[in-house]
Amino acid sequence: MFTIFVAPNSIRVLFWIFGGFCWLVSLLVGSLFWIIWYSATSTGSALQTDLTFASLITVIVQEGFRLLSLWGLANAVERLESINIRGRTRSGMAGSSGHFVLGLGFGTIACLFHSMNVMASALGPGSPGLEIDGVSHGSPSFYITSAFLSAALTFNHCAWTVILGSSLNKGLKDSWYLALFVAAAHLLTTGTSLFNNQGSIWPCIITSWIVVIASAAVAFREAGLKGLASTAEFHN
Repeated sequence: MFTIFVAPNSIRVLFWIFGGFCWLVSLLVGSLFWIIWYSATSTGSALQTDLTFASLITVIVQEGFRLLSLWGLANAVERLESINIRGRTRSGMAGSSGHFVLGLGFGTIACLFHSMNVMASALGPGSPGLEIDGVSHGSPSFYITSAFLSAALTFNHCAWTVILGSSLNKGLKDSWYLALFVAAAHLLTTGTSLFNNQGSIWPCIITSWIVVIASAAVAFREAGLKGLASTAEFHN
């Protein structure tokens, strides 16, 4: 997706980086919020091992930064479109095209962070799924399931950003249900990932890909096939 839709356009590359940066900032802010809450409450020790609370805070902060980044994108595109460079005024970032590029930036960095532990495990004393001294060290499907989860995460961030961008364009008061859909879908996929610690990864994989299909359908409906097809138009 990056090679086809982003790389040929320098402006899109910049906004792709901007999307990834916003995701990193949201992770930082979510971590700081968790640390403050952990330090200020009497039940802080319980929060240290409670991934549910951390996941909830992360989702809320991420969606807040997604909304802020879309607002910033809209203002930047408005300025870019008003500048006439060599008789051309299109930046290739207007409408759903820009939302898609921003979402791909979110999804790319989120996918890289999701894959970090997988790559770190691969560098350890034996690969996951192999037997060492007769003892099994993980599941043979560890890599393939991680790849499917990472792909679903990237697709979801692209679709969610397109949907939320459409809601912002229409007005949040009139299309609040789209923002609610994005938040609910994000919470659902993050919530089912908590079962991974119990050794059951299939609920997360199945749920993530169901959400991918549902979110993609809503994104296509909101952006329109013509709008998403324009993402392939390059204006260098």
